[in-house]
Amino acid sequence: MSPFINQDAVAEHLKIKDPGTIRKLVRDEGLPAHRIGSRRLLFDRDEVDAWVRSRASGNPDSDQPGVRSGSPEGWVADQVAKFGPDDLRRAATLLTSLARDLEVMAGSR
Repeated sequence: MSPFINQDAVAEHLKIKDPGTIRKLVRDEGLPAHRIGSRRLLFDRDEVDAWVRSRASGNPDSDQPGVRSGSPEGWVADQVAKFGPDDLRRAATLLTSLARDLEVMAGSR
């Protein structure tokens, strides 16, 4: 079974009668979605649930000037907030190592 659900399933999950409202939530409120092609949207149920929880608890991004709730910067901040400092340090170390490896591979061509 795919970890992604379609727009109708998200509407049902959130108990929204009009599935068209889901697109408005993606566009205007930052509901996380993954675009497939030019029109199709798929949703990760865990991301949708995290989005609902962040809105219920008050989105910390809404207090930041220049960062609109639902903006890409706000979404990234929400994702990063899910992890502790040690996890983030390990991720930074891993990404730095991968970047160096890519540079070495690109230089050897």
